[in-house]
Formats: sequence, structure tokens, C-alpha cells
Amino acid sequence: MELHPHEVRILKSLKKRSSPDDIAKKSNLEISAIMRASSWLATKGLVKTEEKLIEEISLGKEGIVFFMGDDLINGQLYERAIINEIIKKGKTELDISEIESVGGSEKGIALGWLKKKNLAKLEKGKIKILNTDETEDEKLLKLLNELRKDGEVLNSDDLTPEQKTGLELLKTRQDVIKISERKKIWLSPTEKGKKIADKTDVGESISQLTPELLIS
Repeated sequence: MELHPHEVRILKSLKKRSSPDDIAKKSNLEISAIMRASSWLATKGLVKTEEKLIEEISLGKEGIVFFMGDDLINGQLYERAIINEIIKKGKTELDISEIESVGGSEKGIALGWLKKKNLAKLEKGKIKILNTDETEDEKLLKLLNELRKDGEVLNSDDLTPEQKTGLELLKTRQDVIKISERKKIWLSPTEKGKKIADKTDVGESISQLTPELLIS
């Protein structure tokens, strides 16, 4: 059995379960080279590969709009704009007809969400605030916007239980978030792979794995 120098680099970099991106940072190899070499290593029983479909979550078209709107809407959902308007007026309730921050069809949508999230009570043409706490969908929306600025997305595997609650709420809003499936790969060294890594220097290739080397 022969090891290519790229295979040796990967084994030396692979101390635990890692993604190809993580290995690339440690080994200074291109992702394409890592994928080829890891396939060879897996065939030789030195590396285990794991594949899984994950969901990547990012802002949809409407989600981006929330952060590009006017001063009354910018960075917040429509229902939060209504709550903030009432608070700024120094009140805890307001006639629905007096709401200025949200108009048209968005007003009806916002009122529905206020009721659904138990943030306000609607009766006799008035809206009364019950809770001003930021909800999980709002927190998640802000996080997705920050990630968008950095050109990043959020993986569903990384969500906390609270964020999962927020995600379920955002899923019911049209085009607010975008969910894409992507195959993710992880590599893990086998016990045999760890032994080879300990006995080999970067840049060195092994032309033959002897019983003595494997035992040591």
C-alpha cells in the first residue's frame, strides 16, 4: 500500500471528526485535492467518511425587505413596528384605526401575528399590548441578517431549541426565509489512520505498510 503526500497531510491534520473546510485550513490543500485523497484513504481503511443532507437557512426576498424598509419598519417585523409605535406614544393600547406604522394588507397580517404570538389582545377596535418581549422568530431573523452581511448561512444542525421554535414561525411567512439542502461531508481518522499519522512526517510518503508499522 502506498500513501500519496496529500494523504499524509490529511492524516496529520485529521485529529478528530472534521469537515473538508477544516482540513483545508490545517493542511493548506485545496478542497478538490482533499476529496480525492480522502477517497483513497477511505479505501485503505485509514479514514471514515460520513455524508448527511443538511438545511442551510438564509433570508428570503421578503426577509431582506424587512432590513431595507423605511424608518418605521427597518430591522423589524410588522407586528413589532406596531408595538413600538404604541410604546412611543406612551400607551399600552391604541385604536386600530390610529396605527400608522403599518398599512394596507400588512396591517391585517401584523395584527394576526400579534394575536398568534400572544403579544397583544384585539377587541372592540382596539389593540392592547400584553407582552413586549422579543420573540424567537425576531431573534433568528436578526441573526440571519448578520450572517447575510458576512456572506454566511445558518445550518439547521447548529440551531438551538429556541431557534428551532423561531424557525417554525418564520417558515409560515412567505419568502421571509430560504431553506436550501446541501450535502455535508465529515472525515474521521480510524485507529489505523491515527497510528500511521503518528509515524509519518508531512511531505513523507509511505510506500508499504508493514505489520511492524501497524503494530507500532
